[in-house]
Amino acid sequence: MFLPPCRIPGNKWALDMAKLNLVTNYLVVGLTEELGDFIAVMEATLPRFFSGATELFEAGKGRAGLYQYFI
Repeated sequence: MFLPPCRIPGNKWALDMAKLNLVTNYLVVGLTEELGDFIAVMEATLPRFFSGATELFEAGKGRAGLYQYFI
């Protein structure tokens, strides 16, 4: 649900609330364009869950995967 001020482009209050939401609710946020870097950060931050993820990601580059179905 969006509050009415959030629908106004350039609204400083909405930007501040979005930043607060980001800082308080998410550990890490990444960009698809920088997926390799994001995976490396996740591996360093949560090695118990992401150990070896960078190596797997690099090994899978160039292969057809799930992305082909979503593009």
